[in-house]
Amino acid sequence: MKYGITKRLGTAIRAFRFPSIADLDRIMDMAVSGSPVHSGVVVNRDTALNFSAFWCGVNLICQSIASLNLRLYKQINDNTKKFYKSHPLWNILKVNVSKYMTTFIWKETAHLHLILYGNTYSFIDRDMGGRVIGLILINPERMRPERVGGEIVYIFTKNNGEEELFRFDEIYHVPGLGFDGIKGYSILKIAAESIGLGLAYEEFAARFIGNGTHVGGILKTPNKLTPQARENLKKSFNEAYSGLGNAHKALLLEEGVEWDKTVMPLQDAEFMASRTFQVDEIARWLNIPPHKLKELTRATYDNITSEQISWLQDTIRPWLERDEAIMNFKLLNDWERRNLFCEYDFESILRSDPKTRSEAHHIMRQDGIISTDEWRAKENLNPVGGEYGDERLVPMNMIPASKLYDSNTPIQKVGDQQKNLENKSSLSKRQAESISERKKLARVYEPIFAENIRGIIKKERKDVSKIIKKYFKERAGFDFKLELKNYYNDFLKTFNEAWGPIFKTFSRAIAKVSIKEIERDIMPAGFDQEVDKYIDNTGKRYISSSQGQIIKLVNENPDDEINAIENRMDDWYNTRPDRIGHRESVDGETGIAQIVFFANGFRSMWVTIGSSCPYCQRMDGKIISRGGTFLNAGEKLTAEGLPDFPVTYNISHPSAHSGCDCTVMATI
Repeated sequence: MKYGITKRLGTAIRAFRFPSIADLDRIMDMAVSGSPVHSGVVVNRDTALNFSAFWCGVNLICQSIASLNLRLYKQINDNTKKFYKSHPLWNILKVNVSKYMTTFIWKETAHLHLILYGNTYSFIDRDMGGRVIGLILINPERMRPERVGGEIVYIFTKNNGEEELFRFDEIYHVPGLGFDGIKGYSILKIAAESIGLGLAYEEFAARFIGNGTHVGGILKTPNKLTPQARENLKKSFNEAYSGLGNAHKALLLEEGVEWDKTVMPLQDAEFMASRTFQVDEIARWLNIPPHKLKELTRATYDNITSEQISWLQDTIRPWLERDEAIMNFKLLNDWERRNLFCEYDFESILRSDPKTRSEAHHIMRQDGIISTDEWRAKENLNPVGGEYGDERLVPMNMIPASKLYDSNTPIQKVGDQQKNLENKSSLSKRQAESISERKKLARVYEPIFAENIRGIIKKERKDVSKIIKKYFKERAGFDFKLELKNYYNDFLKTFNEAWGPIFKTFSRAIAKVSIKEIERDIMPAGFDQEVDKYIDNTGKRYISSSQGQIIKLVNENPDDEINAIENRMDDWYNTRPDRIGHRESVDGETGIAQIVFFANGFRSMWVTIGSSCPYCQRMDGKIISRGGTFLNAGEKLTAEGLPDFPVTYNISHPSAHSGCDCTVMATI
């Protein structure tokens, strides 16, 4: 199938019905040299790129897209995808599209074609199985799509003027915005007037500086000059003062000639504003924020930040979406598209903004979206591997709402506690409501505390296991107790960092209720510092228990200490979280409430809830002041018919023992 250049032009002439030879000359000039515009400047591919704003915008779009990673993925399930490197298309999208061109250059040049011509074309090279093994870029001036018999075909014009027909699936074609969806509009053509005006301003300024007289004005004489005298004056004046080399010279005038200075056009405010406006015009044509074209007249830190987001979302992303759609459509067959797809790594464009990138990754890491190794991969770093590298963190102050009232959650006891509180004559209605609300909070946080402790134990168990294995290999000359002590000294920081945030959230919730109970309006001074001390004491108590248990096992099992310790740590993981979760929910509720009471000048009274604790019945109603203790180490709690309960440490607030559910109230 062949079409001649003469036939095409003849068709165009008949269709448009140009009435004159001048019009025919104009259309031929457009075909060869570009579109002449009203400013008198010829605008074509080469001249347009001489306009700095247009070059900057086009170059920025092309290079930004070319710098993004383009990958082939395999969809594993609805939520999981992975790189698919066994397909030939992987190397094409990542390294080189052919043996003559890298992928970067191909992407960059393809988008240059899209902007200048509205379309980009490449021959698709396939293997015997029909899989894509290469892409060969085509000059868009030589290719055009047409509808033939209900099918879309591509007609390529060879160097000798002959034309060759290609099927739809043989050509990779990305059209820009267009009327029929088959061929895109050329931004260069539709923006020709704006580009031409910008070029005209540049040419005017260049010619003025190169040829003009830099002391702009008018020569006036009282006498009428003969043609020869006028010519002599003009010649001598231009020789003396015209051109860059004669700029700013002093004028020497004779025979009554006067100099009347005029305003220099290049210093005129409207002229300068017009040049700036043309930069804004190009920004609009390319859908680019003006600051990207180095137009910073109205730029501030805040609006550049928002405009940068606009650049990514409104300028770059639509181009990427357009590319991906055509790649998946043209470069993958029907069977491959079931679970394979091409996709740009849009996040890699943030590499130039480390602060934004780090903040985004930090949030994803903190919320359990990515692991350490996934974060490191995004930063082009090697993985740390193992359980730690793959492990995801989750914020412990959030659990599914459905689990708050799970049948296994102790919060079911709150109803019985409320009845017991209402029956206590020593409590006012406000105090009973406050205690009930604090207990509800404690029950809600109890399973959260338990999960937090389970995460701490998981890391502790892993680290201690390493120390044990090292001790087993280097038994001689290895001081296990010293190594363990050093580890737990450092582990205190780890514990506080894991435990602190969730406990601080809990403590402020308890404090708000306690402030309301004593009819105050603000948080007491120094509250946060007191909470920090409380958290630190919790960590020290936890570490003391862990370290003490392990050392005791080593002393009691000299021949089998490794198994003994590992069994104990397994037991910790299974039972310790729930035990500590309950204790810390009770201790935290009473301890934080007491901090608020003491800071506001109140004393604290022990309050029992229910009748299931014979030991604590003796404590009900006992009052202490700041710095006092309800029970001292060495004392014994007694109950009729039960063995004495020894007190091993000073107790300044409930709980008194495992399973204790007592609380405190403010009193004078």
